[in-house]
Amino acid sequence: MDVGKVFGYRKIIEMLGNDEWGSRVARVKCACGREDTVKLAPLLRGKSLRCRSCAALAVAFNRSKASVGTKFNRWTVLEVLGLSRDRYRLVRCKCECGNEGIVRLSTLKNGASTQCRSCASKSCRKRTKRIIKE
Repeated sequence: MDVGKVFGYRKIIEMLGNDEWGSRVARVKCACGREDTVKLAPLLRGKSLRCRSCAALAVAFNRSKASVGTKFNRWTVLEVLGLSRDRYRLVRCKCECGNEGIVRLSTLKNGASTQCRSCASKSCRKRTKRIIKE
């Protein structure tokens, strides 16, 4: 097996020989930067094409219903970005007023984020003016 060969999202960076059971083992680097020691057989069969964190990320995005173009109140999803440090799914959205922002997908789904900050402050000002006039 050649060093530098790519399998899915993983690239072989070093051949380590055989493990105690006689399986060929290599050190691989995932596209996300994580390095692991893996058996070559699953790589060759196409079973181990990404690290566990990348696989979990793929499953999480497959479960989410936020595809590009989905509307949540005034927000429209432009791009699905990935996970934050806190493991929240992030999306780039555009408000009806034209402002763009990065928003947690969970806040879009549960209705906590309905519009950008400038639209929120405008609607807040309108509400306060109505209350003061009455």
